[in-house]
Amino acid sequence: MQKAEIVPHKVLVTGANGQLGRALVSQFSDLYEVVGITRKDADITDKIEISRVISSHRPQYVLHTAAFTNVDRCEIESEKAALVNSIGTENVALACKAVNAKLVYFSTDFVFDGTKSRAYLETDRTNPVNTYGRSKLEGESKCLSSRVDTVIIRIGWIYSENGSNFLKKILAAAKKKVETARATGEKPCLKVVSDQIGTPTWAKDIAAQTKKLIERNVSGIYHIASFPEVLRFEFARVILATMLPDVTIEPCSSSEFETEAKRPLRSSLCCEKLESENLNMMRPWKDSLDEFLKLHGKQLLNEI
Repeated sequence: MQKAEIVPHKVLVTGANGQLGRALVSQFSDLYEVVGITRKDADITDKIEISRVISSHRPQYVLHTAAFTNVDRCEIESEKAALVNSIGTENVALACKAVNAKLVYFSTDFVFDGTKSRAYLETDRTNPVNTYGRSKLEGESKCLSSRVDTVIIRIGWIYSENGSNFLKKILAAAKKKVETARATGEKPCLKVVSDQIGTPTWAKDIAAQTKKLIERNVSGIYHIASFPEVLRFEFARVILATMLPDVTIEPCSSSEFETEAKRPLRSSLCCEKLESENLNMMRPWKDSLDEFLKLHGKQLLNEI
């Protein structure tokens, strides 16, 4: 008797060209049929278009990473932030409900105001201080009100070899300081804020943990983050000690850098729910960073 062919579950990833989207496509491709879509394939703010695309693929899971993530631009373009991060998410949620797909929505640490004295739990009160955080929190609400089977995953201080992130900005700024120092003879020095605390997390680790949640068929709100929490200054110091040790850094206050959007001073995420459900795969941020820099550090320096 011939064995029936096992058809893998299908996963659709929105925002597939972003740093998290790429990591998810790579992580899930071994055991799942993965469809990655970008804005060129479907505009999530177009309810009919995104519904048509999701209906045509009929995935079992939709990993929704597509978002307007430029925090300062969100402050300037608040209507666009609401359209993409809130209404766009609602459109994706309703499309998932129509095909009975499970929705995984990636939210942000910026749903919190940063006034807590330690890392945030999934159950802590949300109170975003900027437009980006508000629009992403509205996206969470849209998912829950749609009554589609949903996992909401909050992440923060994400980095990878792709896209725009703090790690790459630090390397670029430090490399520029080195080049300037060669011309002037001065010692390269970089100022980094020392009053912002968070949990830097490699996109690859987020993708692996997300896969574990999918396999366990969980629902609800989860935080995915490396540990322990760390100052941006210390995170930058470790990066440069490995990649550009000749560059010294000086601590400074966030108030010395004018930005359109206010940032929460502490946006650390605690993975208490993962831990309590015996699902936690997250590593110390130094371990992940060390592996990341060994794999991608030299290439990033050449590309920047």
